[in-house]
Amino acid sequence: MTQKITRLSESILWQLQSTAYAQFGVKSWTQVGVPFHITNNARIAKSYAQIAHAAMRDAPMTILEIGGGSGKFAFLFITELLALTRAPFQYLLTDCAEKNVLFWQTHPYFASWIKEGRLRTDVYDPLTSPLLSCRPDLVIANYVFDTVPQDLFRIEQGKLFEGMIELSSDDPEVMWDDPKIIPHLQDAYSFHPCSEESAAHPIVKSYQNRFENLSFFLPVGALQTLNRLRSFCRPDCLFLAADRGICEEKELVAQSEPHMSLHGTFSFPVNFHAIGEWMRHQGGESVFFKAESFDFAVTLSSFAPLVCGVRQRFSEQMFGSFEMLTLEDLEKANWDPTLFFSLFKSFQQQYEDASEAEKQRLEGGMRCVRERFFPLSREEGLLLDQLGLFWQTVGNEVEAKACFERALDSQSLPNLSPSESLPKHKPELVQEIEKQFSFLETIVYADADLEVLLAHLEQEKGTCKNHVMRFFTELRQKNNVTERQFEWMMQKLMHGERPIDTENA
Repeated sequence: MTQKITRLSESILWQLQSTAYAQFGVKSWTQVGVPFHITNNARIAKSYAQIAHAAMRDAPMTILEIGGGSGKFAFLFITELLALTRAPFQYLLTDCAEKNVLFWQTHPYFASWIKEGRLRTDVYDPLTSPLLSCRPDLVIANYVFDTVPQDLFRIEQGKLFEGMIELSSDDPEVMWDDPKIIPHLQDAYSFHPCSEESAAHPIVKSYQNRFENLSFFLPVGALQTLNRLRSFCRPDCLFLAADRGICEEKELVAQSEPHMSLHGTFSFPVNFHAIGEWMRHQGGESVFFKAESFDFAVTLSSFAPLVCGVRQRFSEQMFGSFEMLTLEDLEKANWDPTLFFSLFKSFQQQYEDASEAEKQRLEGGMRCVRERFFPLSREEGLLLDQLGLFWQTVGNEVEAKACFERALDSQSLPNLSPSESLPKHKPELVQEIEKQFSFLETIVYADADLEVLLAHLEQEKGTCKNHVMRFFTELRQKNNVTERQFEWMMQKLMHGERPIDTENA
């Protein structure tokens, strides 16, 4: 079952994307499997808040977030900025999916900010909605530009060609207007002589003049979004965007053939280099951060030259994720609750053997975890009950009560109930593991089985640790792997520690 060949920006993909987020709402992140932690963690929120603080002036600051999704980043950012300053600011949280906006409006952790006017919410599609009446000083767009239309081009021996996409599905029973088809999609590309209109784009012309051979995405949706924002934002408004993508010319030249990533929905890498070139043509400026070990980038842009203090503050930040196992790692990650709870039992054990100074560090960090915790479901809120029980065991009834009360607030959130109507996406690596090691899903397997699996993974090129960790987390939840085996595998994946000690298990 196939769709006709079209320009990438005119593909049915983009309507499927909008429909998916509209239908799934916050379940996009709690059940469908759309990745979001790398832009919704306490470390990146603190970095963004420090940049915003550096940009504050005498007048109250207006901050606009587009594509706010789950709302977790907004919660973390506002928490961090309130810790930095008493200066007035207002946060306008928007998304194109009405279900997400309704989720924010009824979330108990947002209630006080909404009541006092600190936080406003609105349904807003940056490509189609009427222009907003506010005048933002800062616009935030995390994981937005990789989900809006892009075009594809290729330069061969100086000649320009435009990329076309052909979609096919391996499930004939799912209709093309149903977003549940997304995990079944396969993409193929062909290149054809470029139209005069496409060839006239200033970025396309610039690339054709500079490169003899090159394949590249043109982020037409991102450029249109920035152009529309420009019409109502302040002239020196700052734009902070984070996404998977490329920033430098060497990355542009070295990038591989185009490929669509499937992860519940879909995405393409963002050509931040082209966005920077376009901003420069408009008289503006862009600076970039690019993670060294994985495909993640952050850009700070403005249609006016960047203020030195703001540019300096951006250059001081570390936006990437942390491979967290130690107390020091967790402190660098700004006591991110998701990371903390992923190894909560390990920290409980560490607390028992810790010195008084280390216990004080852990206790201070756990208070930060409670303050930064933003559950997306009723079940997630139960994690605070676990933290409250810990506080009880060490005799701190005040902190225990604070955790229990916060957990009780989360009981008004929706249940994380399984739904057959939601698409289930598994990364390719997970599918390969399940295919070659099918016994893993059906038994509580032996340590020797783990050794065989690990040896296989170590021989595979391009193995993604996050996908493997997700796979073993699912097995632990199903009791296919013991807690001892799970914790050993997490440590082995992170730091390459010794094999399991079966004699002392």
